Amino acid sequence: MFDAYSKPRITLVGKSQKDARRLIEAFDDRFDVRYEEEVSSELWNYSDMMVFDYVNNDLLSSARRQETPHLFLINDESQTTDFHLSQGEYLFKGPGYLNYLADIVFSILEKERLKKTLEFEREKYMGLVNSMGCGMLVVRKRDSGILFSNRVSLSVLGYTEQEMSNMKLGDIVVGGLSSVLPDNSLKDNEVELLTRSGDSRFVQFSSSEILYGAEKVIQFSFMDVTQHKRTREELYFQGRFLDNVEEMAIAIDENGRIAYVNNHAAKVHGLQIEEMLANQESQYLSCAASTLRDRNMELFKNGVWKGKEYRIRKDGTVFAVYVVRTLSEIAGQMYELVVGREIAGDRQEQESSVFEDILGILDQPVIILQKSGNVAFANRSAQEFLSRVAPSFEEKQEILDRLLSKYSESSEKGKVSIELYSTLWNAKHIEAQEETLFVFEGSFNL
Repeated sequence: MFDAYSKPRITLVGKSQKDARRLIEAFDDRFDVRYEEEVSSELWNYSDMMVFDYVNNDLLSSARRQETPHLFLINDESQTTDFHLSQGEYLFKGPGYLNYLADIVFSILEKERLKKTLEFEREKYMGLVNSMGCGMLVVRKRDSGILFSNRVSLSVLGYTEQEMSNMKLGDIVVGGLSSVLPDNSLKDNEVELLTRSGDSRFVQFSSSEILYGAEKVIQFSFMDVTQHKRTREELYFQGRFLDNVEEMAIAIDENGRIAYVNNHAAKVHGLQIEEMLANQESQYLSCAASTLRDRNMELFKNGVWKGKEYRIRKDGTVFAVYVVRTLSEIAGQMYELVVGREIAGDRQEQESSVFEDILGILDQPVIILQKSGNVAFANRSAQEFLSRVAPSFEEKQEILDRLLSKYSESSEKGKVSIELYSTLWNAKHIEAQEETLFVFEGSFNL
């Protein structure tokens, strides 16, 4: 096919050389013209258009099998009937026909070029809308008849293309057309559509009015949100249920942020729900970084982790909780679900009470750590020290990890002296109810 920057190749076919000059001189320098008396398949492939100075059944049959445009020059009207020629296939050899033959040929070629360009653009558009991740319907505004439906819409609704072309949008919209065919464009609204099987799908849609030729049409694009909506309703029901139980329930997203927290969980932390949402869950945990890593490895390996952990209240105090952590995929996203109950009468609370009675009145800081790195006790002086030198939870945990690490690295038995943050810490370990505890007593006299 020729383009706007090349000359169209025209092949003129006659019966003798005496016809050649007459035909060739009819074309100007806009064309690349050649004359032939024999027609071959190569000639059809070479030419942008074939012009025949005569017509017979063999030539006509051959021309109609090819994609190359053709034109027959005929002597009288009877030949149109004899050979069943269609409009655009022939031109009468009337007075002066050679004067406008070139313009007619050029018009036919231009029409063919535009037709192929339009077909290419149409195929490209169809490929685009059929590869979209959302459904699309093009609807005639005056009667809501469906003119076009892409593959996604057919898949979601279960109809064939032929069935959809015979339907109106009102046949599938629950609640009437007024909700989807407004005077102004609508975006991100939800509506219910009926499927071929009789059930319904919830979709989020956008509709806009466009002019297609002389016809006003509505472009109706939609995304199936049925599963998302049902999951959302289920989560809402579960959330309402969990808000009324006397157990701690927290959902954590893939980034470690709290996506859901129930009333009881917020209450035991001494906070409001709004204060905990979107915060990192780690800031409410009192444990060593190595303990967190071990716990997460087991959780991702087995999908569940059960055990005791220590959490931090708003006032800085630590409390023990028995929790079950599980991984769950909700609406295509992975969440860590935490359900826990405070351990009433736990030996850690008993020990903390004893430590408070004995060590709480001391002026020097005293910190007691479990082997896991969890804080078993810290007197007021120690809490003030940690708040001063380590404002954030991560910084506090780093100090505790370093104390425990330095003690573990020491080869000495019994008491060990550790210098940290201009403070000399006397460290030792004790056994309390079959548990090893590490006692760090600080002195500011450096």
